[in-house]
Amino acid sequence: MVSMNTPAYIAITAAVQQLTPSRPVAAIALQHGWDGAPERCYALRIRGRARVVYAPHQRLPGGNSIYLVADDAELALMSLEQSRATLARLEERTPGQPRPQLVYVRANQNLASANRTQGTHWPPIAVQRTRTGTTALYSHVVAVEGGESYLLSCPHRQLACGAKIYLVADERETTVRPLDPIPFKDIRERMRLGMSPDAHSVTIDPSGTITVEAQSERSATATQAALRRKP
Repeated sequence: MVSMNTPAYIAITAAVQQLTPSRPVAAIALQHGWDGAPERCYALRIRGRARVVYAPHQRLPGGNSIYLVADDAELALMSLEQSRATLARLEERTPGQPRPQLVYVRANQNLASANRTQGTHWPPIAVQRTRTGTTALYSHVVAVEGGESYLLSCPHRQLACGAKIYLVADERETTVRPLDPIPFKDIRERMRLGMSPDAHSVTIDPSGTITVEAQSERSATATQAALRRKP
């Protein structure tokens, strides 16, 4: 287990494209500090506070615009076998026990790609409470606070969208909050009408502090207050 003195940055690498149930690939990159050397791993347990951010104007040295910032958390590397076992444990339904209240966080690469090619800024981070994601909320920043969350490699159990690596948490213990949520159906409708997304600019300083500049002063103030809120 690693206790954080400097912020850690965690991203999914292009190697995820080669990840299959029969071909284990360490497709998650963990680096300590902005210029730290990336360490590859299969999965991570995150205990404490973290943020999933979309920052296309402040990409990681590896080129990632969507990544996780752990500025107040303990991290533990996990093997692929531990990743499988953790997901099975989280999703297990025990007769007579409360149903798990799982939340899944993933990147919508189609939206991120559209942003790159069209110069738009649609929020590409999806927060969903089912594996199908039909009622997913999208955001530029997602706060993860409280208990434990897991970034898991699951090629054997992809989400309905095809995501092989995603963040999972039980909301009975961990709070997962999209800070500027919008339903995907609203994004599609705005796209159909030729509307532009709300403008958000996300920056991260060397201490891991996240700054969000929103289109309106009111929404920017609300988002900054949410970012500063401690678990």
